[in-house]
Amino acid sequence: MDYTASRKSTAEKLRKAGKLVTIRTPGEASYNEETGINTPGTPVDTPAYAMEQSQNALTLWSSTVDNALVQDGDRFFMLAALDANGAVLARPTPAATFFIGAPADGVQLAIKGVRALEPGPVAIYYEVQCRG
Repeated sequence: MDYTASRKSTAEKLRKAGKLVTIRTPGEASYNEETGINTPGTPVDTPAYAMEQSQNALTLWSSTVDNALVQDGDRFFMLAALDANGAVLARPTPAATFFIGAPADGVQLAIKGVRALEPGPVAIYYEVQCRG
């Protein structure tokens, strides 16, 4: 099976049926040994496409995603494993921030857990549990 083609096809379907989202990954901090000061890095914003799913659609397999208990009001998204430009999207982590739309005017959500649909050597898409 060509999992890379499946990932691309899924990303195209999410682009057509879903919403533009942004994953903001924290930048790498730097430490100045002379001053003892940590300087936060510049965050990286990556646009991608996702479709919001009902809680039951993505949580029938378990009441948790990455050991993050599901709470009333949590939102679940099927996130393309390719970004909006077609590059491979690394699996988001709870250190990242999920925006519906662009960070300037979008809805900001915390990522509580991520699960990859990864039947072979590449992720086809990510299931993302958000709160906020």
